[in-house]
Amino acid sequence: MRELPSAEDLKAGRKRLRLTQEEVAQHLGISRVRWTRYEYGHSRIPRDLVAKFHALVEGGLDSGGSQLFGTLAPIPVMGRAAAGAGETNVDSDLEPIYVPAKLATMGGIGFVIDGESMMPALQPGDVAVFKPESTPRRGYSYLIKTAGDEFRCKNLEWKDDRWTLVSLNPSFLDENLADGQIVGLLVG
Repeated sequence: MRELPSAEDLKAGRKRLRLTQEEVAQHLGISRVRWTRYEYGHSRIPRDLVAKFHALVEGGLDSGGSQLFGTLAPIPVMGRAAAGAGETNVDSDLEPIYVPAKLATMGGIGFVIDGESMMPALQPGDVAVFKPESTPRRGYSYLIKTAGDEFRCKNLEWKDDRWTLVSLNPSFLDENLADGQIVGLLVG
């Protein structure tokens, strides 16, 4: 018989799955408030939920499967892509994330989103998944490498006879793609 996990174990398992408290609660068929009480040690988690949680952790992402998304596979998180000013740091040693296998087989790579120019679709700290793509299409979101070697996530629009980087957040100004290079298409 398994020991009851500590509140820290529950939180660590959830974070390893890269799920929110709401998402774990949905997987377990309980309310987010109830899950939060277990994760903060305010209530003891019942054994039946321990079994479901272990199945989610062990049989879910760790074995390449998920009740919600089917087979999962790791993709590398390569660095930070600004939804704002831009980043030059690309670090392939960041911890990979697990995504549906279909995204991984596309050659998907992850970038952590910095800044608020793509809100509300992308929040700071989100990991965006891009598949290799260099052909611009109007209205799609792309990973762009600027002439200054910064990575940005922006929509592309054809304006004034040129490709323009457009933010979803109206408080940010449009920019000319200029000498930038389209690296990938946002797919997840």
